[in-house]
This record gives sequence, C-alpha cells and structure tokens, in this order.
Amino acid sequence: MGVIVTASAGCGDDAPGPCPVGLVRLGDACLMGCPPSECQCEDGLREVRDASGRLVGCEAEDGGVQDGGVPDGAVPDGAVPDAAPVDAPFCTSAAECADGDPCTEDLCVDGTRCDNPLIDGDGDGFAPASLGACLNPAQSGDCNDGDVDTFPGAPEVCDGVSQDCDAATDEGLPELICFRDQDGDGFPGADIRVSDCACPDGFTEERMDGRFDCADGEAEVFPGQTSYFPASYTTPGGPSFDYDCDGEEELRWPDAPRCINDPEDPVMCILLSAGWAAGNRPGCGETGNGFANGCSGFMGACAPLPTTGGTPTQECR
Repeated sequence: MGVIVTASAGCGDDAPGPCPVGLVRLGDACLMGCPPSECQCEDGLREVRDASGRLVGCEAEDGGVQDGGVPDGAVPDGAVPDAAPVDAPFCTSAAECADGDPCTEDLCVDGTRCDNPLIDGDGDGFAPASLGACLNPAQSGDCNDGDVDTFPGAPEVCDGVSQDCDAATDEGLPELICFRDQDGDGFPGADIRVSDCACPDGFTEERMDGRFDCADGEAEVFPGQTSYFPASYTTPGGPSFDYDCDGEEELRWPDAPRCINDPEDPVMCILLSAGWAAGNRPGCGETGNGFANGCSGFMGACAPLPTTGGTPTQECR
C-alpha cells in the first residue's frame, strides 16, 4: 500500500511526517478523514468516502487501498453498501411464452424460462395431424400419435395399416403368390391363388419342390402319401383311389402270395408278400376269395396259407 497524497492546499502539504495508518492529515493534525471540500486524492486514485462525505482513503484504480483507506472489499466506517440486485421474473404465465406454433405446448418454467416442447404422445418426433400444420412442417401430420412406428415417411409393414400416413396400405412391399391349402395338409391346390405382401389364412406360398395337391379338400390326399386306403374319395371327375397324386391307382396287393424258405433256417418258411391266389385278385375297394397272408410248410416245402376270419378289401393309393 502507498500513502495518501493530497493535491490541494490546506490538506497538510507542508505538515511534517505522515499520519498513522487509517488517519489523514489536516494541517498539523491527523484526522479520521477530511471534510468533502478540503482534501482530494492524487490523479489516478479513486476516493473512498464515508456516509457523511468525508474522505477516508484513496483507492488505486486496480482496487488496491492506499494508506488511510480500507482493505480491499471492505466497507469504510459509516459507508452504506450497495443492496444486492433483485432479478425480476422472466415470465409469469404460459401466455407470455406462446410461440404461435399449434404443435407445441407453451410453458413458463418456475418463472425463470419459457419452454415450448413438441406435442408428441408417442415420441416419434411428429405432432398429431389433428393439430394442423406446424411451424416446422417436418414435424406435422402423425396419423396415430399412440404408435411410435406410425408417422409420415415411416416404412410400411404388411398389416393392412398405413404406417406412413398417406392413407394407402402396404404399398411398396414385395408381393407373394399364395395358393389355397383348404385341407391344411401342407400341399396347396394349383387353381386358387392370390397376390399379396403376405399369404392370408388358409393360403401358402408355392412349395420349394413345386408339388401341388390333386384333391385340396381331402387331407389324406397329397403327393408322397405312403398309406393305402380301402375306400375312394370323390373328385369332380368321379371316385378316385389316387391318394398319392401320381395319376395312377396303385394296388396294395397286386400279386399272388409268395413264400420262400428262410435262408438262415431252411426248414422254416418266410412270407414275401400277401395276396390273392391267381385269378382271384380284386380291384381297388373290392374283395375276393383266396387271400393268403401267411405260409405253411416243413422240411423245404413252403406254401401260402389262406387267411381266416374274413376276406380283406383291396386297398389302393
């Protein structure tokens, strides 16, 4: 700290010696301060006066305090500190925060700021179409503000709903050719088909092997059927035994019965195939006499053994 230096006469220019710290000289006396009209600070120093206007110190422009002044940041004796400023509220109501956008909510937050969030129930970045055009057109037109996957420009999903809010449904999706599988046996008929982005209930895409059902109302009839059946099914062309859709009616027992000696035990007989005796073979769904489904014999002599308990029906596929 320096010493207080005065520039006007009467402030102790010729007085001997400096005053103690905290006092200023007036003539031959050291006083607590100078009257307003009698002392002043040197050029470049800022006056520090008390409430009565007396000079109680000189303060450097950089904030330092000269001898006879007060410490940095302190309030001199009798001085009244400035009151802290009180900020006025930024807003008092939502109306003061209106931004003129029908798609935003106007909010006054704690009186300190305005906020205008987008009205967007599902968080997809688009306001409901019912609000009209937004100030930012790119945020307008959500046709379902409860579905995050539905908004203008959204990708379409094959569900009969317009995800992109243009009123058209399922546009731009790849189309499938679907064939009806009425009996649910995994083989569709070739006659009834639809084109859609997904096959409706009761329809299926064409099989990888390209095979179709020859009787799509009969669940037991399909390509590759391995079972035989004693009764026919009905087709537009009449009764049919073509259960495996190969275009032919295949007999289960087409030949006469055959027996051979067991290679591992020659005294025993083995039945190779059951069937009717020659001349007695019936057609599909018919019966006939002389059906054998076993063998008899001993010591190398084997012969078919006719069945007992009734005559079976010829089965076909």
